[in-house]
Amino acid sequence: MKRWEMDAPGRARLRLNTVAMPEPGPGEVLVKVAAVSLNYRDKQAIETGVGQAMKFPFTPASDLAGVVTALGAGVTRFAV
Repeated sequence: MKRWEMDAPGRARLRLNTVAMPEPGPGEVLVKVAAVSLNYRDKQAIETGVGQAMKFPFTPASDLAGVVTALGAGVTRFAV
């Protein structure tokens, strides 16, 4: 799959990478993203690293829409 990610703060560190499809862990869901928006909070995080707790590689996106495609152990509020 393709994913925008950064390895450090700064717009120049943002890259479109091809990565393996993740497996959801306990309490997580996997979402096939259909649409995403970047808002001011995301812009601030990309440019300065301020405003979000970042664990690198970091994918900046606060808002998305999609379809749940897989469930991790213990997930009960969603269905595939």
